[in-house]
Parts: sequence; C-alpha cells; structure tokens
Amino acid sequence: MSFANITLDDFTPHVGKKFPVNLALPQPLELELRSAEPGRRPPKPGSRQSFALIFRAAPQWNCTQTTYPIMHPTLGELPVFLVPIGRGPEGTELEAVFNFV
Repeated sequence: MSFANITLDDFTPHVGKKFPVNLALPQPLELELRSAEPGRRPPKPGSRQSFALIFRAAPQWNCTQTTYPIMHPTLGELPVFLVPIGRGPEGTELEAVFNFV
C-alpha cells in the first residue's frame, strides 16, 4: 500500500487491532488503532476524503512526535507521522491526519 491511493476505508476494518512499529527496540512497540474518522470537510471534486486516525501506545511507551513505520499484514509498512494528543493510565494517544488537496 502506498500513500498515493490510501483511504479511510483501508483503515476502518482495522479499528481495535494492533499495528507493530518497525523499530529496532529491545521490546516491540505496538500501536492499537482506536479510531478512524473522516475529515470535517467534504472532499473537493476529484480528491479523496481526508481522514484522521487515533492510535494508542501502551503506558510504558513515552511516544514523541515523529514518523513511525507502522506495519500491517494487509496494508504493509507505512511511514506515518504521529502526534501525541494525550496521555493517561491506559497509554499515550497519537493522531495521524491524512489531508488530500
């Protein structure tokens, strides 16, 4: 899968599933896809719908704003820029926004 044709529909069936992150770490990092929502504005003619994904990392991970190479058996490896949007006892929530102009 590439960003050239990725859509919200590619992620929607995977809400609640884990996405391993391809980093050389002693313990593997997995992100759970918590939600996949369409963008607020309708797409322009000939453009794809923008969308946002929310992932959650386990509490032991102090994730920062950066590009994470997430993996999925169907979608393959995708470099996704994630921004922390909250931290609680269940872990760090991270958001990815896909805008298509």
